[in-house]
Amino acid sequence: MGNKVGFWPYARIEAIDEWEGCYYSPILKIGNNVNIGQNCHITLAERIEIESDVVCSARVTITDISHVTEDKEVAVLNQGIVTKPVKICEGAFIGINATILPGVTIGRHAIVGAGAVVTKDVPAYATVVGSPARIISIAV
Repeated sequence: MGNKVGFWPYARIEAIDEWEGCYYSPILKIGNNVNIGQNCHITLAERIEIESDVVCSARVTITDISHVTEDKEVAVLNQGIVTKPVKICEGAFIGINATILPGVTIGRHAIVGAGAVVTKDVPAYATVVGSPARIISIAV
């Protein structure tokens, strides 16, 4: 964890090291001058990297975990998980109530709009909104 990292009240980090008999080595890397807003929820079993000067507004969810749902006769929580690393690059801004899903990279100085559900990579300097998130502009 870098310098000047702020966590607002009720921010929550869950590092999963075991799920249904499978073992993981979660790594959370946070750069300098990062703001994690109130009620943010970060869940990881592999790797989440948040570079310097990133703002995660209130109620943001970031996860590198998806649940397996192949067997309809077995409860989802008993089927295991799949992980894909997440990276949020320098200077990105994540709006209130946004969700960042597994395998996503948010580019440098990108903006994720309020309530967006990010299912794929966001280019540097892009602004994305909606569910699923879509690009509405890219600064040049």
